Amino acid sequence: MSTEGWRAKLDARTRHHLAAAGDEAGPLEILLLTAVPPSRAQLAELRAAGLRTYAAEGAVVSGAVEGVAPLRRLAGLPFVLRIELSREGHQEQGQGWA
Repeated sequence: MSTEGWRAKLDARTRHHLAAAGDEAGPLEILLLTAVPPSRAQLAELRAAGLRTYAAEGAVVSGAVEGVAPLRRLAGLPFVLRIELSREGHQEQGQGWA
């Protein structure tokens, strides 16, 4: 995956948040959509890529990452189809984002 190609797996809100925060994104709670419900081996790959998993239900996995680097690694996994923030950022709660 190209250097910027990983961003194609991010939803628009997540791309916007990262553009504003840059490499200082800090901890992020995310949702991952996978091609099929992840196997134990795939869950282990997600954890190895930097995801602290909260839950997996069907093809959706929730968890948290520390910054941008783990997002890049997660997006590079072929079974990950989509990544999005699972909670509103502080600016979305009335401090500047429409």
